[in-house]
Amino acid sequence: MTIVVKRVDVELTKPIRAQILRPGLPLSHSSYPGEENPRSGAFAAFEGDAILGVSSVMPEQCPWNPNIGDAWRLRGMAVLPQARNRGVGARLLEAALTHVRAEAGKFIWCNARVPALSLYLRAGFTIEGEEFELPHIGPHRQMWLAL
Repeated sequence: MTIVVKRVDVELTKPIRAQILRPGLPLSHSSYPGEENPRSGAFAAFEGDAILGVSSVMPEQCPWNPNIGDAWRLRGMAVLPQARNRGVGARLLEAALTHVRAEAGKFIWCNARVPALSLYLRAGFTIEGEEFELPHIGPHRQMWLAL
């Protein structure tokens, strides 16, 4: 079956976010400031009617370089375990980047989970700073990409 990525209502992304990124935490922990901004975008990868993964982007200043204009944040990238290594993450990331470019974004940043670093590196992202731990979530690295 073909994998299709579509822009979706952000509410559709929250159960996958909760399951993959915030296991054991209330669904409310899968909501992010700024996702209600009309310029923000939420995406889901589908195979038939089944959601395989999700991603979201929103305008947000970069914490380590607040002077960069037109900065966006990638958040909530999550792919179900059974859908990994099939290009789902790359397609979700490309949909998010396409959206940011269409909104005239010039810079995108994220807190990437350490096991997913290779996905971002393949897409051209650069690692910034040292590894850090997010409570209940695990080790992360800050990453960025100039668009």
